[in-house]
Amino acid sequence: MRLNPDVPEALERIITKAIEKEREIRYQSAREVFVDLTRLKRERESGRTVAAGVAESPRIRSLAVLPFADLSAEKDQEYFCDGIAEELIVSLTAIRDLHVVARGSSFCFKGRTTDIRDIGRRLNVHAVIDGSVRKAGKRLRITVQLVNVANGYQLWSQRYDRQLADIFAVQDEVTGAIIEHLKLSLLPQEQQAVFKRATEDVEAHNEYLRGLHYLWAHSSSGFDEAIRCFERAIARDARYALAYWGLADAYLQIAFWGTTPPSEACAKVKRSARKALEIDPALGNAHGALSYVYTIHDWNWRAAEREAREAIRLSPRSAMAHTYYSWLLINTGRFAQGLAEALEASRLDSHSSFVVFAVGLGFMFNKQFQHAIDALKAGVAANPDFYILHEFLGEAYAITGQYEESLAALERAVELSGRAPYIVGSLGVAYQRCGSSARASAIFRELEERAAREFIPPVCFCLMHLALGNMRQALHWLTRAGQSHDSYLSWMRLWPWQGLRAPGEWTLKAIAKKAFLRVVVGHIIKRYRILED
Repeated sequence: MRLNPDVPEALERIITKAIEKEREIRYQSAREVFVDLTRLKRERESGRTVAAGVAESPRIRSLAVLPFADLSAEKDQEYFCDGIAEELIVSLTAIRDLHVVARGSSFCFKGRTTDIRDIGRRLNVHAVIDGSVRKAGKRLRITVQLVNVANGYQLWSQRYDRQLADIFAVQDEVTGAIIEHLKLSLLPQEQQAVFKRATEDVEAHNEYLRGLHYLWAHSSSGFDEAIRCFERAIARDARYALAYWGLADAYLQIAFWGTTPPSEACAKVKRSARKALEIDPALGNAHGALSYVYTIHDWNWRAAEREAREAIRLSPRSAMAHTYYSWLLINTGRFAQGLAEALEASRLDSHSSFVVFAVGLGFMFNKQFQHAIDALKAGVAANPDFYILHEFLGEAYAITGQYEESLAALERAVELSGRAPYIVGSLGVAYQRCGSSARASAIFRELEERAAREFIPPVCFCLMHLALGNMRQALHWLTRAGQSHDSYLSWMRLWPWQGLRAPGEWTLKAIAKKAFLRVVVGHIIKRYRILED
């Protein structure tokens, strides 16, 4: 609502910004006010009336949405702030003439005090959307601003004081205002996609946002909590397709990094993903989840290829869709193509830690080990708490014979992951490789003790026995891995073992003869693979 219809709208925006209560939204200096007033005067004298900061701005066709700041007194709304930003990204991504930076890249600046213009330049966009949320009971105050990266001017800002029940309307208003100020023309199908609502239930939506928060935390406890949130969302709205996709993705992560038998977890992935697609057939990431299940669990390459291609067709801008396809290509021996897909994912979401991990993996399977190390080190520098990067950096160091560096990276990965079984096993192998037999034995005992109360991937024991030179036991555990559809087995079949150089007596002749290991693992996969789609 206009404060005074007799005051020019552009002048009203300058006044509103000058008296804004939120410090980060107000003008930061008198010079900024002077510049906007001078521009407004010049525009009015020339017969033009446009919003402050727009006249000299280039055509905005790319932007990034940063995580919103939590200004609530209790500081307990991080999940809600992140969720609003993420849903805004999803909505704007549906516009073909607008390049929107993916979540992984824009969220890597979360909590940093970097200047917005610098963030925009690093993300290579014309504009940045920033905002804040203050929640008190059922009351919300959401402040949003659109900033021109070239000159730092605010193109548009608005404050919304609403009830929590109005959150969907606020999201639509924000999206509509951005489209209007960027002067974008939407096709009918784009209009439908941009303003599409996955649920009308505010509480279900709130639980879904909580679930996303825990899902992206990438920890075993986080995956468990995410599942509980998504299940509560579904209990509120049984037609909430995104909640089913979230459930599928959480179980998919557990199948690989958790302590749940993969067959149990992957069955739930397929059930949840298929339910999501039954409700919303256009949900590309649900096809991506199915593709990865077919890859790491069912070993059904044809079905995995079909689902991966469908994911990309439906969501061509999804870095995750290209990442899943990259992993299928690598698992079927198409290493160069797999790297190309990982690099395409990086083009779409260059700062995402998960995508950086995929790129590093692609380089490793193409035997470009130094490129892999460089990519993974850069990822660690950007996000030092993401344990997967440390894990595979340690693996890359091991392949190139840099054992001290390998140990340091793996020890950090174990610490950050909460002692995830596979990473603990990798550290044990690294200790044995470096001649620290006592430490390796302690790791081996830990895994055996844990196996009595939780699922430990059989591949962990296979690799440990290989490191100890117990070939008969190693083959036994390989068979166990096949029977349980160990999520690591298909990767092990093609892992670049030939680069390993072991000191002292630790030679791993069987691994050095990569053809032998590939034949054995390939035979096991063929024997136990699931052919059903």
